[in-house]
Amino acid sequence: MRRNSQQHDVFFPIGSIHHLSLFFFIILAIAAQIEQSVAAFGNLPSYSYRQQRIFAKIHPYFSLVMNHNDNNIRTNDNMIQPPLNYKNESSKTIHKSPNNEQPRITISPEQVEEQLKVALAALQHVNREDDTFAQLRSFPSVRDCNAALAAFGDAGDLLRALRLFGKMRKATAYTNSTMVVPTPTLVTYSTLMSRAIKFSKPLVALRLWDLMIQKRSPGAIPMEDIDVKAANIRMNCFAKLANVPQAQNLLQQMINGDGPDVPRLPPNIVTYNTLLHACQRAGDLDAALAVVRHMHHCRPDARTYTSLMATVARRKSASAGRNDPSLAFVLLDEMKSRGIRPNGITYSALIDACGRCRRPDLALRGLRIMLLQKAQEVESLSKIKGNQNNKAIYTLPYEVGAWTAAINACGKAGRIQTALRLFRAMPGFGVMPNTITCGSLTDSLLRAGATAETLDVLRYMKKNGIVPSEVMYTSLMTRAERLAKMERDGKSFSMATQAHVVALDSQPSEDQPIGDARAIDVYTELIKSLVEGGRSTTDYSPRNNTLLVEANTARGDDVLVKVFLVFQEMKTAGTMPDLACYNALLRACARAGDLDHANDVLRQMVAADLCPNDTSWRQLLQAAAQQKNGERALQAWKQGVEYSKERKRKRPFMDEPNVLTWKPSSSSLAALLSALLAEAKEPLISNEKKIALYRKVVELYDKVLLGDEKMGFDRLDLNDVLENQRVVILFIRGMLGLSEFEDDPVRLESQRLAVRSILELECLNQRDETYRLPWAVRETLNKAVAFSRAKASVHA
Repeated sequence: MRRNSQQHDVFFPIGSIHHLSLFFFIILAIAAQIEQSVAAFGNLPSYSYRQQRIFAKIHPYFSLVMNHNDNNIRTNDNMIQPPLNYKNESSKTIHKSPNNEQPRITISPEQVEEQLKVALAALQHVNREDDTFAQLRSFPSVRDCNAALAAFGDAGDLLRALRLFGKMRKATAYTNSTMVVPTPTLVTYSTLMSRAIKFSKPLVALRLWDLMIQKRSPGAIPMEDIDVKAANIRMNCFAKLANVPQAQNLLQQMINGDGPDVPRLPPNIVTYNTLLHACQRAGDLDAALAVVRHMHHCRPDARTYTSLMATVARRKSASAGRNDPSLAFVLLDEMKSRGIRPNGITYSALIDACGRCRRPDLALRGLRIMLLQKAQEVESLSKIKGNQNNKAIYTLPYEVGAWTAAINACGKAGRIQTALRLFRAMPGFGVMPNTITCGSLTDSLLRAGATAETLDVLRYMKKNGIVPSEVMYTSLMTRAERLAKMERDGKSFSMATQAHVVALDSQPSEDQPIGDARAIDVYTELIKSLVEGGRSTTDYSPRNNTLLVEANTARGDDVLVKVFLVFQEMKTAGTMPDLACYNALLRACARAGDLDHANDVLRQMVAADLCPNDTSWRQLLQAAAQQKNGERALQAWKQGVEYSKERKRKRPFMDEPNVLTWKPSSSSLAALLSALLAEAKEPLISNEKKIALYRKVVELYDKVLLGDEKMGFDRLDLNDVLENQRVVILFIRGMLGLSEFEDDPVRLESQRLAVRSILELECLNQRDETYRLPWAVRETLNKAVAFSRAKASVHA
């Protein structure tokens, strides 16, 4: 049906066949002309991102070409291009689009770097008219380059990212090339600038901005293409530098659009909050309040008021005094009146302002306000969800920061007992102390001379896997050095031993530290905290293929250096290490897999006339297991047995023979077996070596049952061994490993009998529903059951 031309501005006479043919002919001619100019258009770096996107909407074919060769991580609706991960992988991953379009190959950042390097070298030396050679040396897409920049930056390798960016700019300089080069885009610059700011390099980010807007620079971005996200990154640079005038100038350029750095852009809440962060770092409260007064089109949020509270009482201003935190409470009331919910960071800023003013009473008041808000929210949730019997404790987001600020405020004011009381009360409110909390408390305790309480905090950190910070590490070293000097001079530093139960609103004079410790105690606990802090237990699963007994060596080398520094400092200060200190040092060597240093420590222990105990020899065995050296583990075991016999011969009339004679434990035996099996699992050793290691495990099983005196197994508690699930599983693994190479039917039958007897042990047949065997144990048991039944199935 023909449409009425009077009702529409545009009318197509589609009723005529002649007009219809002419219409399609014109469309096809235009499409052919566009298709001829696509390749040349895609190679022109002078076109802006916005122009290319407009042209892509007109021509669907160019939309696909630009998705492959364009310079942005921003994608079309019909294409999914996930970012790259920074991994040392040479394999390529193919990502398919949801519409079954041609898949795109995603390569690793290292491959992007190498491909760009090779293509750039070819581009500099090859004849530009040689299209065949140019195709063999194609550049990676800009999307891949941007993803590689992000991966390198997130991994902390900012210099490598900048070098990759330099290659992109160098390739862009060859604008006459027939090849598609990865021209830097706004996403490229934003990625680099944000990573530079993340690693405290704001001046580098500002230099990148200058390169981005420089018109004659390769890969420069037109001013009209800069968006508010990029402007916020520049604002963040000034915030990190605490340069309030430059940040204010940038805001005026965004509003007025008359500046050389950014076009006219509508500031958002992130812009204003970043400017407030600059005021906070500079301590300029008046400028911060002026920013809030001019936020007409943006509604303040929790971060806005948090930044304002954090700016209070940093320096004297016209709005408030330097030691007056009352404005922070006024801002809190204003925040609540506007319906904005304070979080843990907000209360942390409030309490921290009170701490700067040396007002622990107001800091505790802020903490009580937060706890009151928590109680009200818990009551509201219980009425809505009806979960009054829920055992989970409700906490505010980032609540630990508020508790840390309160502990710090009380500690700085000398209220040590109140700070300790808050620290001990945190778990009851569902908040666990972190490294900053423990560091603030130990700093206050050390200033007050409460070394014994500091050691309690260190033991708590070791128990909960909290690593001491660098500041805490240095403070404890200084304190231990002072104690060692006082001990050398024959002085005592005794503190009051009576404890005071102090309310949250008690006066500072009521707090007294309660006791002190020796220098050796501080050194030993510091070494233990460094070794055990941050220890992570690794669960064995099919997706996480780790051994059942595998030490965490991620930070072993770094910890070992710190531990030896503490040990050397202790000896320099004149404090003689004791057995616990040497064992902690051996534990650090075991975690790092440094068997040579472990033997050196053991020799120093013997030279100091200290008798190594089971813990000492077990750490030496675990160092060999970490190094996957079964032969040296056997040597260490025999060394312990011979040392005990020799020491017993030299001191035959000692009243405590158990102290002089090493009595191995099942844990030490497990460390020995782990070393043998770990070496047997190595892929580069020969089959003869594997057979010898597995056979040694089987021989040790027989010697343990017979109580071999030469190996010291007569002093080993056999019941403890057979009740240790880890030990018997290691024995089973040795037998299963040997069965893979065994062809003697008599020996195979003997191993099957041994496996059957082990499977009947009580430690492997627990029927407690609350206990579930680990995945690795279940897998080993399934193989053991199949192996033990193999001969019976053959006879059947």
